[in-house]
Amino acid sequence: MAGIGFVLRKLSQQDNLIGFVRAYFNSAILATGPWIFTIIAFWAIISSSSTFLPEADMLNFKIIVVYNFSFSAVFCGLVTLVSTRYIADCIFEKNTQPIPGMLIWTIVISLLAQTPMAVWFYFFHSSMNWRLGLLAIVNYQIISLIWITSVYLTAIKNYNSISLAFGGGLIIAVAASYLLGQRFGVYGVTAGFNVGLGCCLAMILASILSEYPHSFKTSFSIIRYIIKFRLLLLSGLIYNIAIWIDKWIMWFAPDAEVTTSGFRINSNYDSAMFMAYLTIIPALGAFIFSLETSFHEKYLNFYNDINKKVNYAKIVSNQIELIETLKKSITHFVLFQGVFTTIIVLLSPRLIELSGISFLRLGIFRLGVVGVFFHMLTLFLTIILSYFDCKRSILIVQTVFLLLNASLTWYCMEAGFVYYGVGYLLASLASFAVAAILTISHLRLLPYHTFITNNTSIE
Repeated sequence: MAGIGFVLRKLSQQDNLIGFVRAYFNSAILATGPWIFTIIAFWAIISSSSTFLPEADMLNFKIIVVYNFSFSAVFCGLVTLVSTRYIADCIFEKNTQPIPGMLIWTIVISLLAQTPMAVWFYFFHSSMNWRLGLLAIVNYQIISLIWITSVYLTAIKNYNSISLAFGGGLIIAVAASYLLGQRFGVYGVTAGFNVGLGCCLAMILASILSEYPHSFKTSFSIIRYIIKFRLLLLSGLIYNIAIWIDKWIMWFAPDAEVTTSGFRINSNYDSAMFMAYLTIIPALGAFIFSLETSFHEKYLNFYNDINKKVNYAKIVSNQIELIETLKKSITHFVLFQGVFTTIIVLLSPRLIELSGISFLRLGIFRLGVVGVFFHMLTLFLTIILSYFDCKRSILIVQTVFLLLNASLTWYCMEAGFVYYGVGYLLASLASFAVAAILTISHLRLLPYHTFITNNTSIE
């Protein structure tokens, strides 16, 4: 957060509403850019293509996007958290020269590791047409690179380029899919979507390289960081699996759809849950904005004063101020998102009608909205734990979420359609409770953890 945070704080200090709104908007884009881009573009393309694309071809396009988004997130999760830590250390040491080399190195690793899997999946495992399979592989590669490069966006101070990259890519994807789809069918729709994603990726890369115009140097530091921060690598993998495990399980539900190519998808569950995730965007942007302004200031005060060797009373005073600021941020989120979630649940029949999806998904959507509320609370607490380098606590939270989301979703799937979504809701609630206990425990003993458990000189 060391890069974009400077800009957010500068905007928020402007004595006008425009500066505040711009800071809030860019917080939301930074926090939700990759996945919100895909979801909005995905729905817009489906809506615009439904008039000319056969249902079977539309299903193939849906499956390609969902599968690629799912599995690329999981495999990229192996390097995203480690890369984030590397970038943060470079900024802290005021030496950003290794960043471009690190970016290229992670891209090469990703392509070499994931391309063979995508080729095997679409060309050998499935019976998909080779032309569509080739477009699907390209789609997978582009989405993977967007996941990887998006990590570097937190180090960029040019917030306008971030908004332009995602917004421009979305518009291009929808327009290109519609124009090409009318002439080439599902091939044109998929190719158009790839064009939009490719433009987004190109703009992200341009923004990163213009921010850090250093020469490319081969750096094997990523290997050292993977070994040193293996808990972060494991946390990134487990967290992304945990997010998708309930969808994967529901693909084997009795009402799941199976294509002639052998792919499985559960439109009832997937559509409702993806729509539920959209409800968290306003609060997520607000929380990131709060972290980068008021909380960040108290966080710096606490550690800067320790470096200045202040007395213990001052350390405790800073600790109390930091905790109070954090409590206010979380309280504001709970109140804001709680009211927003309640309104969404009450208006859900109307929202389902406007979205054009089946009313069979109403119950899943409602449970998903409540589940997402607790899921985001869990995510916020893990972000706080990340600020204090609590790698083991984060891993515990992610593991609990994975095990509960998998087991409870499977149990609810066996119980019947009326229980779809209950497993995810209960898993999110329990994970939040675990995260809350670990966060409170750490903050209560923050001076002890600072001087003892997190003291690298003792290690």
